[in-house]
Amino acid sequence: MRAGLANAEIGLESLRTATDENEARRRDTAAQIASNLAQLKDETFHLRLAQDDTATELGSLRAGVANSEIGVDSLRASTAEIHQEIGRIEAARDVTSSIANRHKHRGHKKWVALR
Repeated sequence: MRAGLANAEIGLESLRTATDENEARRRDTAAQIASNLAQLKDETFHLRLAQDDTATELGSLRAGVANSEIGVDSLRASTAEIHQEIGRIEAARDVTSSIANRHKHRGHKKWVALR
């Protein structure tokens, strides 16, 4: 019986040691999980900030493109107006040049006739 009791105490001590080791591993694992979770939360936070920054930057770029398109449309309209004005000026120049040439030739004929 003493031998059985001694064996039982040895078994109990062995179980306590195993339990203590398991508890130490459990605490280490829990600490590692907590650390990983904190790191994941931090990285998620930074990713959200980066995503917000990216969304803001994209919005800004889209606004810039829209403004550029408005500017290009405005330049096209201005260019069309300039081309029309040039056409009117050239037409007026042609008309005045034609009138001037007619008067020049008539004046020359009158002068020749008066001689």
